[in-house]
Amino acid sequence: MYPYSNPPLVQWVDKAGGRAKAAKLLGVKYARLDHAYTGRRCVSTALASAIELATGGAVTRVALRPDLFGPLPTKRPKVA
Repeated sequence: MYPYSNPPLVQWVDKAGGRAKAAKLLGVKYARLDHAYTGRRCVSTALASAIELATGGAVTRVALRPDLFGPLPTKRPKVA
């Protein structure tokens, strides 16, 4: 196992029909997605944002990179 394992990414890619289909959906090269999928490299901020958009928020960039985007909020912000 490589150091950057990312279960939310793996689950989404598998649901999308595999790495080749997911890479096409995201508009990235297969190798880039493969490296993130296998954990050889961490998910970049751009890839995390693209995945969040492609999944309609089902997989968030925060879930993919909490070290960069911070934890998910636990409370709703107050609206004035």
